[in-house]
Amino acid sequence: MKITDLQFIKDSDLPQGSDEWLETRSRYGMASEVPAALSKSPWMPASPLQLWEVKNGKREVFVTEAMKKGTKYEPIAREALEENMGVSFSPVVVLCHIDGIPIGASLDGWNGEKKIVAEIKIPMKGEDSKLWEIMTSGKDLPDQYDYQTQQQMLVTGAKQLIFWVYDIHNNSAVMQKIKPDLDKQKEIFTAWKKYYSYDGAPPAGEKDFKTRKDDEWITLAEEWRGIHSQLDTLTTREKEIRKQLIDLSDGSSCTGGGVRFKRSEGKGRISYAKIPELKGVDLEDYRGKSIIKYYITEIKT
Repeated sequence: MKITDLQFIKDSDLPQGSDEWLETRSRYGMASEVPAALSKSPWMPASPLQLWEVKNGKREVFVTEAMKKGTKYEPIAREALEENMGVSFSPVVVLCHIDGIPIGASLDGWNGEKKIVAEIKIPMKGEDSKLWEIMTSGKDLPDQYDYQTQQQMLVTGAKQLIFWVYDIHNNSAVMQKIKPDLDKQKEIFTAWKKYYSYDGAPPAGEKDFKTRKDDEWITLAEEWRGIHSQLDTLTTREKEIRKQLIDLSDGSSCTGGGVRFKRSEGKGRISYAKIPELKGVDLEDYRGKSIIKYYITEIKT
């Protein structure tokens, strides 16, 4: 993979969130977007098609409170990292072409002398967050962060990345040092190469919805909505009557009016999270085969 047109742009020259920054991001496959290009993102955009729609103004990414908080407190977290390591980091945007494919990254921190990248996360729940638990237990980073950091090292040629998780409430932090993974970096390049190979939007995948306008679908969908609406009304009334019958039973099994009411008591569910012997055990190894489910919901307008 040959890197050309490599640029390191200071945050002061391309402020995060500015129109220029957004326009630049639209032309490059950025590190925070690679999970979507790989269909590994738990958030929207979650697929190549959704990413294309975002980049082309057909979808909008909602800025959450967690995202706002991360932007607001990032300088404080970076300062704490610098004090911890005795190394200075500057926020920069990195842009390049790899074998002609436009790829980039917005770095929370970069030290060009030591070739170290810093990626900063500030979870809302701090030390009580799932990410903090992952970091302190030595588990692998979630895919969305794993591939994001690998792309950051790919475009910079960094030999190391510091993944810094900061708790703004307690001024505490935990870090993980990450090394380049050449196999994952090849996977990243392949994903972007495929993304930019389409003449227009990528095809819909498992995480995408196909828009149906054919008569057969529309007719059945409208009929389902009508029936579903009636079911909602009937279900609500059934629950009301059920509660009234339970109250009238005085805790006893009853029969009358063509209805049999039986009271029974079962055992409570086992809380596996409270079993000390299972703490730290990855139960995914004991999970059975995947089960395919279908959900139909009404789109409220």
